[in-house]
Amino acid sequence: MSDQAFRRILAASTTALAIVASGGLGMHPAAAGDARLKVASTFESWSWDRSDTTEAETSEWTTRIGCDYELLRGLTLQILGGWVRADQNATQVANSATTVSGPLDVRARLAYRVGDRWLMRFGINGPTGITEFSADEISLAQTLSARILAFNGHRLGEGFDMDAGLSYAFRAGPATIGVGAGYTIKGGYDVLSDGPEYDAGDHISLAGGVDLGSSRYSRWLWRTNARAVFYSSDQRDGVEVYQTSDRYEVQTLLRRRWLMTSAWVSATRITFGKARVPGDDGLVDEEQRSHGNELYLDIGIRRTLSPRFSAHLGVGVRTLAGNEFDEGKARRRDFRAGCRWRTTSRLGLELQGRYGSGRLDQRTPELNNAEGSDLAGLHASVAATLDF
Repeated sequence: MSDQAFRRILAASTTALAIVASGGLGMHPAAAGDARLKVASTFESWSWDRSDTTEAETSEWTTRIGCDYELLRGLTLQILGGWVRADQNATQVANSATTVSGPLDVRARLAYRVGDRWLMRFGINGPTGITEFSADEISLAQTLSARILAFNGHRLGEGFDMDAGLSYAFRAGPATIGVGAGYTIKGGYDVLSDGPEYDAGDHISLAGGVDLGSSRYSRWLWRTNARAVFYSSDQRDGVEVYQTSDRYEVQTLLRRRWLMTSAWVSATRITFGKARVPGDDGLVDEEQRSHGNELYLDIGIRRTLSPRFSAHLGVGVRTLAGNEFDEGKARRRDFRAGCRWRTTSRLGLELQGRYGSGRLDQRTPELNNAEGSDLAGLHASVAATLDF
């Protein structure tokens, strides 16, 4: 197995820590002394034409279970786990099928708020997910990591990781400003069933953001966040084999609220530096950039129909620029609809459906696609939250 194949499997793990002030595991903080349980199940399927002109189809079903519990005032414990099943209709041999099924990694995080300005957190990633693959399963794992598809369970499993972060927020006139930093220590794990251990590089994340109009009574909200992520080198059997390119991300959002309706538009731009690859004297900058830049646009509207029920519609666009190897150029459009229903004071439900279509203008190595292939996909999710 080449180092390049290992890196493709690890592609999705280059997404760094979320902005440290954002709350972490996708769960909203529970009220003081309370607990919140969330169960979410998602199905997603994508199809395209492979380079051998046969159609490929990959689907994934993930179920995630998370819990927030406030141990003490300001000290919250978050735990998240889940299960995944992924299927691909063809890999090395036409008309064959590959299935991977098993638990996802278990993640735990402690978040401690000090007053209204400071937030500290510490987290661990328990290596309970799937990490050892056969040759056909590696093809499936590569597909799940493709950035244009953005599968929910894009990383099936990693090593024992630890991360810590600190953030600070303050008011400056009408603006709320936040800054933060985080560091993640990555643990090693086996990618092949009989292969050597692969240890992805540690990384540091620096972030900052500003909100204008963030009070609960504001009709307008303008939010801008920026983040930079820097990586150390990956090692295979103790030897440096790769260093992921630095990542820079800027996101801006504009939202307008009326009495029962809100609408928003957002844009995210992600750019990458050059990765470092093996040379005559250790790792050197790659001659051609292997990561193309990304642009995401999103427009949505939400309408509250009753105190306990709301519905939303949205349109999103993803554009991936090709890299300097003339690979990876792709674009995608998403149309989505969903609703939220607070059935009781403690139980809430959320449903969402999405249809996606696009085009793979260039070859994407993770998908082994034909250039110019059409891309089509469906997504459906249901989530329930229960407050104790």
